[in-house]
Amino acid sequence: MKSPIFFVLLLIPLLLPAQVYKLEDLISEKLEATFNYQETKANMENSKSQLRSSYYEILPSATVSASKAYNKNSDSKNASLNISKSLSLNEPTYFNINTSSLNKKNSLLTFEKKVKQTVYDILGLYLSLIETQESIKIQESIYAIKLKNHQMTESLMELGKATILDLQSSEISLLDTEINIKELKTSFLNKRRDFFRTLEMEDEGYPFESPTIGVTEEIQDYKSPVEIEIERNQLKITKLNLLQNRLSLLPDLYISASYSYSFTGNNENSLLNNDYYDDNYGISFNVSYPLFNQLKQRENVSRLRRNKIISELRLNLQEKKFVDDYNSLKQEYMNAIEVYDIIEKKMELAEKNYQLAEKRYELNLISQTELEDSQNRLLESELAKLKQLHSILLKKEYLNLFLSDKILNRW
Repeated sequence: MKSPIFFVLLLIPLLLPAQVYKLEDLISEKLEATFNYQETKANMENSKSQLRSSYYEILPSATVSASKAYNKNSDSKNASLNISKSLSLNEPTYFNINTSSLNKKNSLLTFEKKVKQTVYDILGLYLSLIETQESIKIQESIYAIKLKNHQMTESLMELGKATILDLQSSEISLLDTEINIKELKTSFLNKRRDFFRTLEMEDEGYPFESPTIGVTEEIQDYKSPVEIEIERNQLKITKLNLLQNRLSLLPDLYISASYSYSFTGNNENSLLNNDYYDDNYGISFNVSYPLFNQLKQRENVSRLRRNKIISELRLNLQEKKFVDDYNSLKQEYMNAIEVYDIIEKKMELAEKNYQLAEKRYELNLISQTELEDSQNRLLESELAKLKQLHSILLKKEYLNLFLSDKILNRW
């Protein structure tokens, strides 16, 4: 007699929840491992580093030196601390900091946009997998129905109520469905391979859980997307360059300050004795005006001014284009919801039609072809509902991507 522990061990797999792949879990675990994420994040970190480097330019130049030389006739030694800093009317540090700050903002916006785009792409691949997975289930259900009808046709043929042509037509229809299932399974395997290759993870072979999809007509109002914000920052950079070059047309004004603390003793004195050190400091002003270089500089200013005007025009055109695109996307989404409502009504009618056709076929009131036509309409409506539901979700999330809002209310 087997022990109770044996039966408990047999029941454990049944008591544990079935393993499935969930969309949000896959994105949460593997998003940061994708190449696009790593590449864009590296670019963002580089822009932060560049901004820090720009701030370090504010620091003065400071050097500490010490030396001792041994010569044939005499030895010598020296030590010093030198600090200096120069400022100019057209100070590059100011412009470098502001430009680096704007580049950092653009890099952060690009990173966030890239993350949203990657999540949206994963969503599209996942929904394609779900669609194929569900299509296989639907086709298998239809296959079971057609098999039942085929067996019914065989019975009717034995009773003389069906012909050999009806039987052959039923068998051909059965084989066609079997072919569809095989082709869908092949497509599913290919999509599955590409999906996990994109996520750069191993496939454990679990089924995919269908995401919860809510159909809502609520759509966020238009706001400037990331692309416009990036373009505005680029325009600010162009204006900074123009200002910097305009200042170059003025006389060059420099102010410099320096401080030194140097060893003044002789070879007999110790470098560690402060009594043999002396300090020195100074401030200098310099004004200069290059004569012929200004001709070249004026041309630079003219080019930058024209570039600024073109950038402003391009920004206005892009803003108008994004508003028009948003209105089109919004209308597409509303139309998709209306189509979904129609498909739902069609599916309800198809279900009723098939139930009625099945009863009439059992009474030999309709042909095998008419019954299969009713089956096909039901199949088409089920697949259409599934595809339209996925289409609505993709259109809704694309609107979020377009407006730089969160994808799936999270990313």
